[in-house]
Amino acid sequence: MRNSRYIIIIVSILIIIGGLFLVINNQSKETELNIVAWIGYDEADFLKPFEEKYNVKVNVKTAVGDPNVVSLLEQSPDIYDLIVVGPETVPKLYAKGLLEPVEVRNYPVDNFLEPLNDFPFITIKGETYAIPVRWGSNGILYNPKYLSEEEVSSYSILWDEKVKGKVGIWDYYIPSMGVISRYVGNEKAQDISDEKLSELDETLDTLRPQVKAVLASGADVHTALANEEVWIVPGGGEWNVAVLKEQGHDIAWTVPQEGGLMWAESVSIVKNAKNKDLADKFIEYITSPEGQAIVAWRKAYIGVPANKGAFELLSEQQQEIIQAHNAGEAQELAKQVSVRSLPIQQEEQEWLDIWQNFKAGI
Repeated sequence: MRNSRYIIIIVSILIIIGGLFLVINNQSKETELNIVAWIGYDEADFLKPFEEKYNVKVNVKTAVGDPNVVSLLEQSPDIYDLIVVGPETVPKLYAKGLLEPVEVRNYPVDNFLEPLNDFPFITIKGETYAIPVRWGSNGILYNPKYLSEEEVSSYSILWDEKVKGKVGIWDYYIPSMGVISRYVGNEKAQDISDEKLSELDETLDTLRPQVKAVLASGADVHTALANEEVWIVPGGGEWNVAVLKEQGHDIAWTVPQEGGLMWAESVSIVKNAKNKDLADKFIEYITSPEGQAIVAWRKAYIGVPANKGAFELLSEQQQEIIQAHNAGEAQELAKQVSVRSLPIQQEEQEWLDIWQNFKAGI
């Protein structure tokens, strides 16, 4: 009888211990947030304030380029709670059933710059599936040692005899074709008719004799400008200059009078996210003035805050590089650029074919 009592007590203790173990184990799982994003979102100084505030661990898997980020999500859709991509990719993710709608009223979107406060692509059938995080400009990168502000005030400088053999081309068709599209008069650079696309194709053909090299990556762009192999590169912006200035190279950027493009990044909650409430808190953090000031300035590459309240939290040097010392100046800059997108009126492959033909002739 006594032995039976001991057995019952021991079994009870084991059940209690096992139950506590399960509770602790489940709690530890619930305190992890998993994100798939562009490079830079994994940097410790950005994640630390959120992790400390909510006593959680944030795991970030990174890639370069929206297709690669999306591929990571598709390989393991049950792992991730959040995804960071360009807003133009949001409709594709929605069509694949990979996103949850977000509650816009939970975030300070009313204090965002225009058009970040009502951005294209992210609202579908009356529901919003992403919140813009940061943005930047595609205009012209140039070496002020050889070119003045006045000379680069128009994209026409690219065809000037002075820069023949000194033009670099970033091998990324969306910004590189996009800024030339602005040059030939298209306000919405990727939303153009077949006739306008033919005009763009012909204009690219005339640029070939000016080009020194097609540069495969942002790093190649930086190297070519740093060693003065090229003096000017269409399609670049503030993030390139931040990298080059940190390396000690005096390279500048501008949006010419014809206008430039606005690139942007947005954050979305993944369908059936295991930690949806925590994901919502992370979006609150990343869209706050404090979170915006931190996420804007990543070591991988910089951007411009969407939240007007973030600019006063940036250093003077940071304000100089993004050419916006306050929200008012940032809003004026935003007016000079049009939202970048994938091709609207043609299949993407048609633009890619034009781009490949352009490069083949260099």
